[in-house]
Amino acid sequence: MPYTTLDPDKIIKTADILESRVEERFPNASLVGVASEVKAIAIDAKARAEKLSQPLAVFSWALWFSSSSVRF
Repeated sequence: MPYTTLDPDKIIKTADILESRVEERFPNASLVGVASEVKAIAIDAKARAEKLSQPLAVFSWALWFSSSSVRF
């Protein structure tokens, strides 16, 4: 299924295009700020997703320690 994942780089690119278009058409409107905020949120979401995808060393260590201390 081609629509099961989202590409963060494409989302950021789309938000950037949206911001440019809004700024061209409505230069003095507060909508430009909204478009900028959407782009900032997309960039922040990508960074958070990358951080969350990394394994947590504390949990890995705790799991190793607990499994190595179990004796049968």
